[in-house]
Amino acid sequence: MELKDRPDVDFALERFEKLWQEGIALTDIFVSTVRQKTWLSESITPLEPRPKDWKPAYPGEKWVGRKAGSYKWYEIQDNIAYYKEFLKEKIVVAAMRQVFFAFLDTGNTHGNDKTTIIKAIERISLLCILNSKLSMFYIKRVCSKCSGDTFEFKQQYLYQIPISKKYIEYAEKLKNIYYIIENMLACDPAADITAQERTIDELVYDLYGLSTHERDIIENDIRQRG
Repeated sequence: MELKDRPDVDFALERFEKLWQEGIALTDIFVSTVRQKTWLSESITPLEPRPKDWKPAYPGEKWVGRKAGSYKWYEIQDNIAYYKEFLKEKIVVAAMRQVFFAFLDTGNTHGNDKTTIIKAIERISLLCILNSKLSMFYIKRVCSKCSGDTFEFKQQYLYQIPISKKYIEYAEKLKNIYYIIENMLACDPAADITAQERTIDELVYDLYGLSTHERDIIENDIRQRG
């Protein structure tokens, strides 16, 4: 902070002199404790990566530092150089919403910690599954609910969505409906795509083998929640 006016300088000097008089000198014991029992001590290395040749001196001994790696003690231990993934086609999920929604990004949209990006071979079919009523019904029961009617659709919850191994078999059907919707909205952003979305929901129900009764439960639940 720069003090330009004389009254400010006088006030600062007065406060400093008072603090100096009231201060307590650092004793040798305090200095010794800091040097020997904190990270300033060369014998304490909680940030050091575990050497490749390290072996426990006795059964059950654990390395007190961090896991093995080529990083330095002052560096993060996990590689976060995934910025190139933002330049690829990907599914993006917003973390804080009232209604779960995923979209396909074909550009270079960069998200922060309030979004999750998903890579997949069959991105479009997976996108259809994620945006289906079945997925919405499930995800709201595993994710964290925030204030009001907002939910937290974060990565740890998305991982819990069970993706059927048979979804590849439905990939072409789902993609065909997706492209129909895409073309309809390209021609008219206000186009009614209710019937196409309904077809996707039915395909996803079929994919997971839901009975008519189970489908009705989901439909009624979503209808009541709005």
